[in-house]
Amino acid sequence: MRHRLLILKRNTKACIRKKRTIITNVIGTSMMAICLLTSQMGNAGVTKIYAEITTAPETGDIWNVTDVKPKVKNTEEEQPSEQELAKDTLCGVPSVKNNNQDIFQILPVPFPTASTGEAIMEEQTVTAFHAEEQNKDLEVMQQKKIQQKTKKIAKSQNKKSKTTISLNKKDKAVLLRIVEAEAGTEDLKGKMLVANVVLNRVNHKNEFPDNVSDVVFDHTGGVYQFSPIGDGRYWRVTISEETKEAVRRVLCGEDESKGALYFMAREYAAAHNVNWFDQSLTRLYKHGGHEFFR
Repeated sequence: MRHRLLILKRNTKACIRKKRTIITNVIGTSMMAICLLTSQMGNAGVTKIYAEITTAPETGDIWNVTDVKPKVKNTEEEQPSEQELAKDTLCGVPSVKNNNQDIFQILPVPFPTASTGEAIMEEQTVTAFHAEEQNKDLEVMQQKKIQQKTKKIAKSQNKKSKTTISLNKKDKAVLLRIVEAEAGTEDLKGKMLVANVVLNRVNHKNEFPDNVSDVVFDHTGGVYQFSPIGDGRYWRVTISEETKEAVRRVLCGEDESKGALYFMAREYAAAHNVNWFDQSLTRLYKHGGHEFFR
């Protein structure tokens, strides 16, 4: 019985020693792995520690660390770039690896700076640029205002130059009939020019009568100034709406006659009359079938 107890006690002590040995080996293996992992922190890859643990051949039941092989797996997925690693470890501040000491060092970042004088010069440049642009805008606005004022002045002058002519019923009827008789086949402008010649003569009182009726029926030695009076066409015409419009516009002040006092249709005029026009008067222009003189 005592012999059995001694054997049991010895076996128990042996088991305790085995457990202590196992615990010691595990702690040693862990410390070794931590040291290896720490030494590999300078690399950008991910270090994996593989420990091959085998049984001790001499005891057959005690675990031992026989080989510890650090292996680095370099892949794009597992190995971060230096910039990413710097952001993770150095709060986003760029860094480079020191090959000699195998550590990361923070590099100074050259932030753009400007002295007070440079800042003032830049601000003055920007201010001058804006001022120049504003001056250009002001000049453009002033030019537009000047153009608008010029247009208004021109319009007002045109309105003043277009003096409304007032005629009594008799003179207006005479003017309508002579325009129709002389320019019934002409366009609107041709009709207006004939009416202008009649009114121009009224305004030249020293050379012609001072009213429309006397100007239209003026004659010298039985020869009338306007041929429709002499041949009777004046009495046979029917006044068109276009003739009425032409006379209305002339009485409202429209005048493009350039001061003409005479006109003739060279194709239908007598030869001696044509010679007198060419030799005694100044030809101004031609419109339609009429030539205008002064």
